[in-house]
Amino acid sequence: MLKFAAMAGRTKSELWPVYLKLIVGAQFLTSLGFGLVGPFMPLFIQELGGFDGREAALWAGILSGLNGMVMFLVSPMWGAWSDWFGHKRNVLRASFATAGIMGLTAVLGNVTQLIISRVIMGGVSGVFPAMMGLSGSIVPRAKLVHAIGMLQGISSLGMMVGPVVGGMIVDRSGYGPAFLLSGLIIALGGVLVLTLVQEDFHKPKGTAHNLKGLGAEMKGLTSTPGMPRALLLVSLVQMAPNLVFPVLPLTLAAIAVQSGLASVGLVFTVMGLAATAAAFGAGALSSRLGLRWLFALGGATGAVGAFAMGFVGSIPLAIGFSVLLGLSVGALASAASALVGSLAPSTRQGSAFGLVQSANAIGFGFGPLIGGVVGSLFGLRVPFMIEGVLFLLAPLLVASIPKEAAQSKTALEPVRP
Repeated sequence: MLKFAAMAGRTKSELWPVYLKLIVGAQFLTSLGFGLVGPFMPLFIQELGGFDGREAALWAGILSGLNGMVMFLVSPMWGAWSDWFGHKRNVLRASFATAGIMGLTAVLGNVTQLIISRVIMGGVSGVFPAMMGLSGSIVPRAKLVHAIGMLQGISSLGMMVGPVVGGMIVDRSGYGPAFLLSGLIIALGGVLVLTLVQEDFHKPKGTAHNLKGLGAEMKGLTSTPGMPRALLLVSLVQMAPNLVFPVLPLTLAAIAVQSGLASVGLVFTVMGLAATAAAFGAGALSSRLGLRWLFALGGATGAVGAFAMGFVGSIPLAIGFSVLLGLSVGALASAASALVGSLAPSTRQGSAFGLVQSANAIGFGFGPLIGGVVGSLFGLRVPFMIEGVLFLLAPLLVASIPKEAAQSKTALEPVRP
């Protein structure tokens, strides 16, 4: 307590590292809460509706699709709202609303109620982009890639730890206590921001806080030099790894005849660890190389991993190439989000990361759909080739953005000593 009491007399430039650590801590709690129950949702649906495996998978897909569709539509609105009324307020809104719906899930009685709750959640949640918007309004522009990398990395870590804890709770006590704990943990993240993070927010003038103002806000932001290409880049970076998710487990299972399905899980674990490490390191690497070279390196690494994974014939090789894919995805996802933030003015960080959330939703939604259709029509290996091409397109998109477009001079170019 004494440490936080001493913060009162410090300047904004001295406090931002402390606030960033607190936001990262809240992000970890949030991702941990989501990870606690997310992987078990199809099984929960199966139990709730008395479905067989295929029916549960169908309803799980419908659930995810509706949630993503609603989030795609409303994320820009909440982003603009945070620019108008405060980024911290937006984090609190999203955190406590999500926590409440997660907790209520424990007492739902049928799948219809679950669908309604998830549609509502898609409309009122969006904790991760809200955290990014708050960070973007606090940290110096030259440190934005570092901040987004920390948030992405800690989010991946929480998503990996959460299923382990959640699985033990479900085994011992069922789904109800797991959802209650999930809501409690997410709420604790909101409490952390509420009590310890201070935002020096000044309400902007000259902007109508209504649908007309929202339209003007989005039009102005998307017409910012380089912004449309940066948002396309976010969708592309998310679409590339999601494109192969419907076929990757099947491909690995076909070659894991002797080692068993546990080795398939090991590939995903290694990939997740590599993505986490790359997300944490993206900030330091971009300071040395600049985002242009970071994307060139990440795109080439991802392309090699994707093309090789399409022809892999053993689990040890798959594990090795999964490291390349994880490193690429972790670095590029952080860098793409940070690039959008660096192109937007400091007073529009909420709107910028609201657009990032919508762009992410496109990648998450269409990636598996395209991969599944292509894999069923042309073979399970073909989606990996498309993934490799998408990775190669990423640095070309970044190269087409003029460095003068970035609000931070160090965003696209390396920091010179």
